[in-house]
Amino acid sequence: MPGRRSRRHRGRRGPVSGPTPAAVRELAVRARQLADDLDAAYAAAAVAGGPTEDAAVGLVAAADQARLLAVTVEHAADRLVRVRVTAADPGACGVVEGVCPEHGATLSTSAGRSWCTAPGCGRTWGYDRLSTPCPDRVTHEVTDLAGATTRMCGAHARDAAQTIDGARVVPLADGPQMEDD
Repeated sequence: MPGRRSRRHRGRRGPVSGPTPAAVRELAVRARQLADDLDAAYAAAAVAGGPTEDAAVGLVAAADQARLLAVTVEHAADRLVRVRVTAADPGACGVVEGVCPEHGATLSTSAGRSWCTAPGCGRTWGYDRLSTPCPDRVTHEVTDLAGATTRMCGAHARDAAQTIDGARVVPLADGPQMEDD
């Protein structure tokens, strides 16, 4: 399927480290400032005219690229917020990739947006849910043949039951039951 990436059952996310969303947003501000500075440099060259303006024409494209860079960096900051919020929530599933809460591992993603590919679903997300730790509530405990246990949301638990040999899936007392339970 075009756009589909699968990293099923890589487990829960590790501790969150790296740059903060605020630090990344500051980089976006700096990129916007660079775009403004490049625009100003070109404007000064345009006033001079002639060969000076001709020589500086590349500054216009560079300013456009800096603006695009700022938007890309802002999107990265937004994703960091989602990752950190999920990591800080002890009730979140946190398996390293998101799923459709109803259909499981049926997501496709492109251009920073995701959608469920299950017929008739129609669910979409305005971010790359597939590459973001799952924010859905933990409802099940899954144990593999080696004895490793992971708490997961219902969608990840259903998928684990179908894809992990010998998986034992147990609903948590305070969570909803899987349809097969």
